[in-house]
Amino acid sequence: MHVSTVILIAAISIVITGCSFNPSKTSQKSANKLVSMLTYAQDQRTNLCYAMIEGSESGNPDNTSLSITWVPCEPKVLEQIK
Repeated sequence: MHVSTVILIAAISIVITGCSFNPSKTSQKSANKLVSMLTYAQDQRTNLCYAMIEGSESGNPDNTSLSITWVPCEPKVLEQIK
């Protein structure tokens, strides 16, 4: 599985969990910005890898949300974690 597939899976997860995210109203530029905001982590207890994105619909830093999804621990993902 390529990193682009991992990013696609993460983006789809964001769409599913983000109530206000409407892909039909999102420009390519906005989608690219969301993808650039993805971060990755590896759980040291289980060695599972995750893609995460933090956001705030209102722009208020006190009102943020975190979306997280499992991704395969492939070399390109592990490079992003370092």
